[in-house]
Amino acid sequence: DLYPRAALKALDRAAFEAAALTHVEEAARRYPAEDPFAAQAARLRIRTGDLPGALRHLESIEDRRPDDPGVKARLSAVILQAYGDPAMALRALRPVAEDPASSSRVSMYQGILLEAQGNPAEAGICYERATLRQPEESSPWWKLAQLAFARDPAEARRILEQTRERFPNQIAVLELLANARLQTGDVRGAVELFRMLAPQLMEQPDTEPLLRFFLQYAVAALRDGDPLEAADALARAMKSN
Repeated sequence: DLYPRAALKALDRAAFEAAALTHVEEAARRYPAEDPFAAQAARLRIRTGDLPGALRHLESIEDRRPDDPGVKARLSAVILQAYGDPAMALRALRPVAEDPASSSRVSMYQGILLEAQGNPAEAGICYERATLRQPEESSPWWKLAQLAFARDPAEARRILEQTRERFPNQIAVLELLANARLQTGDVRGAVELFRMLAPQLMEQPDTEPLLRFFLQYAVAALRDGDPLEAADALARAMKSN
């Protein structure tokens, strides 16, 4: 008696998800600038067993936000939420990521999930694969530098200085490079980058990164012997929060 009831419940759920997917994808088509529709469509695609379809929705969000350094982490979280289990998500992503025809973005999602699981070595392999697949994208290089930063700021700086030559206007790369310079003793070089980035970052609506940035800027300016510039950076930090 329990089995038929369970089967009917599963059929009801499948029918509901199929209907929901139709409506959500129509909303995503009508309102392409609204990320939540595409993200929900990706979740439903995964839950109906269509990972490639889900990845198309996630990549459409990335295409709209090429300069957002946090977008891949948010989209990786969408994949994780849809599967409900990190191991299951990684098992599903692995064959897609290792397919030579897949984009670097799938390797990035895989790497971010591995990093969150406490496996930086395998995450680094994924990021390196992403740099080879699409060397014109800055985010895999930035993630490699982030991984290196924890163990060796000098190595992170080397990666970031090279990345800056490729992507001279990427704010996330320049901000991490400023911190790498500070950690490796190039205080003046760090201050120059913080000073250059400050006007651009003030235009961003998100206050938490601004607070972190200006606190780091203040530390660098103080170590560079300029308490007035440090005080100004602190004032901006307080204003941002």
